[in-house]
Amino acid sequence: MALSDYEKQVLEEMEAQFGSQPASFNDHSRPNANVEQQPARLSPRKVASGALMIVAGLLVLIAAVSLGYSVISLIVGVAGFLLMVGGAWYALTAKGSSSSSGKKRSSFMERQQEQWDRRSDDR
Repeated sequence: MALSDYEKQVLEEMEAQFGSQPASFNDHSRPNANVEQQPARLSPRKVASGALMIVAGLLVLIAAVSLGYSVISLIVGVAGFLLMVGGAWYALTAKGSSSSSGKKRSSFMERQQEQWDRRSDDR
């Protein structure tokens, strides 16, 4: 759907105002073209290991509660909680960025910018 003349004028004014923003604002609003970011990939093996650590931590925590009120139960409970947190952290950390494919994936904003440039060139 084509834009009306008024809409084109308003859009051009908005673009001009956006370009006149301070440089720090423009730097943060545009993705850095020099930095190639790989999407985070979770390893199924790490997720399964992390889930087992979480379950083990939960069992240790339940065992600590069943010990009653003592210093040992407190220490065991804290250890169980730390095991659960460590398991979640281990499961959710991304795999290393050792990608064998040389194919570059563009971000959403880069694709939108490319579409905008193509439309601008068609005028």
